[in-house]
Amino acid sequence: MKLARYFAERITALRYEDLPPEAVYWSKVAVMDTLGVMLAGSCEEAPHLLEDVLDLNGAGDCLLVGGARRASPLDAALINGTAAHVLDFDNTAAHMGGHVSAVMVPALLAAAEAFDASGRDLLLGHAVGYEVGARLARA
Repeated sequence: MKLARYFAERITALRYEDLPPEAVYWSKVAVMDTLGVMLAGSCEEAPHLLEDVLDLNGAGDCLLVGGARRASPLDAALINGTAAHVLDFDNTAAHMGGHVSAVMVPALLAAAEAFDASGRDLLLGHAVGYEVGARLARA
């Protein structure tokens, strides 16, 4: 629990202005890259199957990338996350062993829409999520 508390305290104390320029730059690159693969993946069958199974009926505050359909934050994160990963073009983080942004960006987008957050808030969330993941991978 000490590690979780440490991360929570550090995360809530950070501001966008605290980020080094390199972190902002690479977060922008990762978010844009993920949006691109999410858009491409939105044309695939997997995200549409999820939409059918979840029976969305257009209800929700969060946009499903690739159209005008909306869903709840959790459903949008799941569907957009599936679209982000379905073509396997998403970015990788070798030192963490995976496709970090395909998981984070859809969740960050949904949270940003649900809580009316800014683009800077989204980039801060990405930078922090990446850093936390990197630290956990090294632990």
